[in-house]
Amino acid sequence: MPEQREWKPEQFIFIQWSAIPAGDRKEAVDTQEKIAKKLRVSRKTLQNWKKLEGFHDAVYAEVRRNLDWRLPEILKALGDKAEEGNIPAIKLVLELTGRYQETQRVDFFERKYGADEIKSASEELQKREQERFGSPRAGERSEAGESGEGPGET
Repeated sequence: MPEQREWKPEQFIFIQWSAIPAGDRKEAVDTQEKIAKKLRVSRKTLQNWKKLEGFHDAVYAEVRRNLDWRLPEILKALGDKAEEGNIPAIKLVLELTGRYQETQRVDFFERKYGADEIKSASEELQKREQERFGSPRAGERSEAGESGEGPGET
């Protein structure tokens, strides 16, 4: 992780301003031109600050901090949607509270060997079993048929 940069007060104010969604900025400073004037710098200076290493990371960190303040309202709204029966909201609430975890079944043997290889190996084992122990015991059926004879055997 890159080293934390020290920002000048004017730069930090610009970072905070950049972290506010455009529609939520106060009219007095809703454009870069206006924030530049307030900070007593040129628009070109603001453009140069945006190019500084770590600037965008600092803006993102500020966005996350701003979002943290709103988290209680966000979670309440999510809970309200879940109570209304909104399935994606219900799923998300359960995930966030650790009561739901999506699982995915992975069949290791089929992924590693393939269905044809597994079937072939299974048939080979059955053949060896028949050679070793004779025909299937009474009441057991083989995949080859009810008689217990393999393919081509009569």
